[in-house]
Amino acid sequence: MNDEIEAKINLITRMITSLGKLSNIEARLRWKGDTTAADQIKAKHDALRDQIDILRGRVVDQWTKGIAQVEEGIREANTKVQASIRSIQKDINVAGNVVKVIGQVDDAIVAIKGLLPA
Repeated sequence: MNDEIEAKINLITRMITSLGKLSNIEARLRWKGDTTAADQIKAKHDALRDQIDILRGRVVDQWTKGIAQVEEGIREANTKVQASIRSIQKDINVAGNVVKVIGQVDDAIVAIKGLLPA
């Protein structure tokens, strides 16, 4: 495959990693009995998954510019989400960390939508 398609597939792979992290947080929150926060995370998981599905369907189509920039943003978001997972594991500011994760997912969805032609 050509380098452009490989870059697109790598970006999708990073986003799938984000889905795994969201599933991790959702499970931890449910085990703690915080179903409200878990439901919020699940909603963001589903919204991100929907965007990934759109990108998958269009992987060979012409995305707009910015793959490298979005990939870096996803990488940074995954790092921040992982830090939130650790804090949630330790019962440190769980609600605040849920809000942080939701914000990271919202930013990722906006960035992903920016890849697609209007």
